[in-house]
Amino acid sequence: MSDPEAALVQKIIYTSFFVPLILSGVLVWFIVFYQRKRNEALLREKDLIIKRQNALELERTRIASEMHDDIGGGLTSIKFLSQKLLRKIDGDQNKLQAQKIVSQAQELVGNMSEIIWAMNAGFDTVQSLIAYVRHYTFDLFEDHEIKVNFMVKGETDDVALTGERRRNIFLVLKEALHNIIKHANCGQVDIQFNISENQLELFIADDGQGMLKELSEVGNGLGNMRKRIGSMNGVFNFEQANGFSIRCTIPL
Repeated sequence: MSDPEAALVQKIIYTSFFVPLILSGVLVWFIVFYQRKRNEALLREKDLIIKRQNALELERTRIASEMHDDIGGGLTSIKFLSQKLLRKIDGDQNKLQAQKIVSQAQELVGNMSEIIWAMNAGFDTVQSLIAYVRHYTFDLFEDHEIKVNFMVKGETDDVALTGERRRNIFLVLKEALHNIIKHANCGQVDIQFNISENQLELFIADDGQGMLKELSEVGNGLGNMRKRIGSMNGVFNFEQANGFSIRCTIPL
């Protein structure tokens, strides 16, 4: 083989080896550079989302505090003033009107308390929901001869739950408990929260007469409960067997 031919073969060998190696190196550098830029962009986006979420939570807490101080305080004053006025009024008709004011004021105070609790980002946990529900339940049944069994299964520490979800779950339970008082004629109510890694289950059952005759009256309430649970991608079921029971399963 002549010297020019040998040089050509050697050049071809070098080209076949080094060019793909260089191209591979450039490709690897490009992939690493692109991935790093992409990660930096994702981190900036995540940081922005966290900052917006923190700002939103601070704003929710501020609004809840102002509602408690201003509107809540005003409604409480109206309730006490109307109660004081009721004690001084003569005449059945006037007392009836004053009693309506007292009842409306009490209801508004209760509703405002629920809204403030839901608005406050400091209560965005399953543990807060359970504590609030427990207090509400025992307070509601205090004047009724109905035994309450309240049970919690699973870990509740540091399990996040947004204000909207907390309020929806609470309103479902509130509707169910008021239906029990109005229709069940029962002696015992069981309320159970089951918390797992992926879901929260709420179970409410009474040992009363069931609600077959009253379902037409409470049907809208059941429909509203199903809609609230459905809005959280949950499942709502009820059953009539030795009383009336409701089971709600909500993904966490």
